[in-house]
Amino acid sequence: MNAPPSPRDPLGIIGTVIGGKYLVQSVIGEGGAAVVYKGEQQGWNVPVAIKLITSLATTNELERPALFEEFRREGKLISELSTRSAAIVQPRDLGIFERPGHAPIPYLVLEWLDGKTLDEVIVGETNGGVAPRDLAGTMKLLDPIARALAIAHGASVVHRDVKPENIIVLDGAAKGEVMVKLLDFGIAKVMQRRLEGVHQTGTMPTAFTPHYGAPEQFSKTFGETGPWTDVFAMALVLVEVMRGGRRAFRGEDFSDLARESMDPAHRPSPRALKLAVNDDVEAVFLRALAVKTEHRYGSMGDFWGALVAAASPSSGSWALGPLSANRRSLPSVSPSSGPNSQIPSAPGSGPPTTGAPPSTALVSTPPAGGSRTIVFGAAALGALLIAGASVVAAKKLVRPDVVASASATEAAASPAPPASGSSAAPSASALVGPTSLCPAGQVVVPGGKFRMGSGSPGSRDDGPEHTVFIDTFCLDLTEVTVARYDKCVSAGVCAKPEAPTEDAERCNFGRDDAATQPINCVTFDDAAKLCGYEARRLPTEAEWEMAASGGNTALPWGDALDPDRANLDAKDAFDGTAPVGSFPAGASHEGVLDLVGNVAEWTSDWMAPYDDGQEINPRGPESGAVRVVRGGAWSGERAPSKGLPLGKLLTRHREGVAPSTRSAALGFRCASNLKR
Repeated sequence: MNAPPSPRDPLGIIGTVIGGKYLVQSVIGEGGAAVVYKGEQQGWNVPVAIKLITSLATTNELERPALFEEFRREGKLISELSTRSAAIVQPRDLGIFERPGHAPIPYLVLEWLDGKTLDEVIVGETNGGVAPRDLAGTMKLLDPIARALAIAHGASVVHRDVKPENIIVLDGAAKGEVMVKLLDFGIAKVMQRRLEGVHQTGTMPTAFTPHYGAPEQFSKTFGETGPWTDVFAMALVLVEVMRGGRRAFRGEDFSDLARESMDPAHRPSPRALKLAVNDDVEAVFLRALAVKTEHRYGSMGDFWGALVAAASPSSGSWALGPLSANRRSLPSVSPSSGPNSQIPSAPGSGPPTTGAPPSTALVSTPPAGGSRTIVFGAAALGALLIAGASVVAAKKLVRPDVVASASATEAAASPAPPASGSSAAPSASALVGPTSLCPAGQVVVPGGKFRMGSGSPGSRDDGPEHTVFIDTFCLDLTEVTVARYDKCVSAGVCAKPEAPTEDAERCNFGRDDAATQPINCVTFDDAAKLCGYEARRLPTEAEWEMAASGGNTALPWGDALDPDRANLDAKDAFDGTAPVGSFPAGASHEGVLDLVGNVAEWTSDWMAPYDDGQEINPRGPESGAVRVVRGGAWSGERAPSKGLPLGKLLTRHREGVAPSTRSAALGFRCASNLKR
């Protein structure tokens, strides 16, 4: 095995000691506002996350002292807030990193967490055949997050980017218990002012995650953001968990998502999404998801108290103590009162009453918050991966090998352990996602935000690096096989592949021993026709890259190039292609096989330079001369005896290939939209 390639180090500080005690070890995440490193606190030898807020380093020298002082004040407040809830990621230290010849950079040191984000857990359970949680199980899972937000709202602190990616489910919890933490509590009031006027970049704003955006985040005509904005997002997270990972909003671009969020006639309440809840629970969700801010609950305490009362009327009231700092009176909305007439009066619409909370956890009463509001979330951090997200990135980089079988109907990602409130562990035969979410032989790939492309100077065709939001989708676990393609030929839909002049003997179709080999020597149209025949489609290149790396790794399994994990070289045990799934150790985080090596794969996009802005579900230009091909093939790298190069194998690498091309090194796999 060869040594791993050097990881990216945007600031060139790996090996540096920050603040006299934090050794910088590796890059975890990079965004438009900050870079996150894994470090070690010397003396104690404990891991930490170090977030360097690069966006504050670009201020002019006259403005810098005031900004840095405000940074310190806000950091102190966040530290105090985090001590009041174990469900908030804990900051450990902050300071200013100074180097000769460089502008000073403020930094935060945060606790290091091992775990998975909530979206990863949900998708892992779904791919493992675990039934989605019911309302009770969902509320039990998210109760600590609701309490953390209620405390924050009581202190006039608003998150503004509540989503499954910002909730981490910790490893190592006691049997039968689940520990969760809310991430992305960064220093944001300062950064919002610093980023004022530059929130619109590319095709969408950086201020929030649009799949969970409230109307007021899309347009200020709906009012100011506040605790009620977090209420809206939390309601969306609840229904997503209850639906096994299917998002409530399913727009294809920013405009679609904005329309869904703002449409008073179509609210994504449980019943609208075909979830069974009682009348009172439905009413609570409709109020939480109201278009007008004045019709929503004024804080998370109000919302969660009402939901507990509606879901379990006999359980008693839910309270955190006095949370008057952000209390708003709510109007009594009747079913016939205007554009939000679908919002009936909900139980518990007033302030939560005192009484024993539904769990044994004790929550401290926050201090009076005054009039100051701190702005959190993506509005401040842009495309930032902060402490919690960095933990998840690290988890993907060092995760254990995924063991999967070579059969497309048997291979799957190793499911996450069922969380408290979920159904029993799946049987051995339930290894792929339920048919209600994905077709047979496909696995759910969690969507989200990632950095697509490469910023390396020598990778002009692969850049520029930019932020992309992807919807959760389904992807074939293996490349399309000869046997699968032959069924389409027998049905009179697909054409038999024509062997190219070069490497004709390596074309797999028609060979007696090639049923489990990947189909190759097919054009783009051949590939698209097979996927259409199966009511599927070719993946976009953004989806392909998300499935292969999630924007975190150079290769599906990590950053170290290991020839034993993929069919990379014609000189190995296979003279050409290998039966699909022959390299289970090279599976992606979700268990997808052969994304690198074996055959390169057609995607649906025409080849064109990337935009440097942010995009939602990008699909490439409407026309072009060549299509994008992803994933190096068996012939892509003729490995020398030493120093196997990455080259075309990088998950971010793209090539333009004429659609009519037939090659023994070129095949495909299919994708599909998550069933709603």
